[in-house]
Amino acid sequence: MNTFQITQMTPEQFEKRIAQIVKDQFESIKSELTPVKEREEYLTRKQVADLFQIELSTLHNWCKK
Repeated sequence: MNTFQITQMTPEQFEKRIAQIVKDQFESIKSELTPVKEREEYLTRKQVADLFQIELSTLHNWCKK
């Protein structure tokens, strides 16, 4: 952890330093929490037919309708 002296700093300089430290920490945490976009997962015709417990021909007819 870095240390620094507050002496010889104006209140405005101190405020700016604290604001910068908080901003840096926030950006660091924010980059770690950004969710990774998940890719879409598609099912095959066979998987869909199994899911609905139907024949592939039925699924074909449903798609045509």
